[in-house]
Amino acid sequence: MSLASRIGALASRIGIEVRTKIDAGHPGLARAWVCFGWVGNQIVVRAAHNVAAVTRTAAGRYRVHFASPLPDANYCWVGVARSNTNTGTQRL
Repeated sequence: MSLASRIGALASRIGIEVRTKIDAGHPGLARAWVCFGWVGNQIVVRAAHNVAAVTRTAAGRYRVHFASPLPDANYCWVGVARSNTNTGTQRL
C-alpha cells in the first residue's frame, strides 16, 4: 500500500469518527451565518444557514432575520465587509 493510499484511508477513518462526534447541536458550530451583498438596489443572498432574510435598513446597515431562534442569549456575532471598489480593503 502506498503512502498516498494510507493517508487517504486515514483521512477517511478520521472523517467517519468526526461525523459521529459532531452534529448540528455541537457548541463549536455556527448557529446561523449569511453571505450577502447589495447588488443593483437589492440584497442578493449568496449562501446562508438558519437565516430567513436580510433587509436593508439604511445605506451600509442591514438586519438579519433568523429562520429559527437561537437557543439562548449566549452568542456573539462577527461581521466582515469589503468596499464595493476593488481596493481589497476589509472592515471588521
